[in-house]
Amino acid sequence: MTVVAPRALHEVRTMIDLLQFRRRTTGSKVFLEMLGEEITFEALAQAVDRYAANFRERGVKQGDRVVILLPTCKEFLFAYFGAQRLGAIPVPLYPNSPLPRIGRIIVDCRARAVFGMKSMFGGAEEQIRALSPGTAVIGVAEIRDLPVDPAGFPAIGPDDLAFLQYTSGSTGSPRGSSSRMATCWPTSARSSSGCSTTPTRRASPGSRSTMTWG
Repeated sequence: MTVVAPRALHEVRTMIDLLQFRRRTTGSKVFLEMLGEEITFEALAQAVDRYAANFRERGVKQGDRVVILLPTCKEFLFAYFGAQRLGAIPVPLYPNSPLPRIGRIIVDCRARAVFGMKSMFGGAEEQIRALSPGTAVIGVAEIRDLPVDPAGFPAIGPDDLAFLQYTSGSTGSPRGSSSRMATCWPTSARSSSGCSTTPTRRASPGSRSTMTWG
């Protein structure tokens, strides 16, 4: 199925739709300011497509789970939306989570891929491969420019899964809770004015990042 970017805001049904709509209508507008860097909607969309193409090359397909082991950074957003662009389901985890918890989640969600900064994995990469032999381990540094055919990405609808969020597991085994696309995009984006810029999590001590979908 050929995926067509929405031409009007009322056609937007998912975050991926919203990204493509903003790329078409306000591509040069800044979407994210983080650590002194500005990223426009066009730059975000290009990065998302590039990450999606890399994930696809490593065997990720629609419905697969992609564990993302990254702190707050632009690469986290690229990977998160890149997985969604493929129809895959991102599973975000903090990289400093205890290794046993990470392992249990990788197995429980049947992750097709684990993505992060390999320099932060230590000896965990070998353990991940041993624990889940069919899981690809992909490093940020391995992302490269690949031919991108937007028409080759699947159509994503509001009933598709958006992400899996796991509990801390402090009182038992981590449990996953899924959210669908229909519930995971800014309600205010449905209005013609879009979203106002709001602070997000601190990216590092003393710094703030801001994001806007408007």
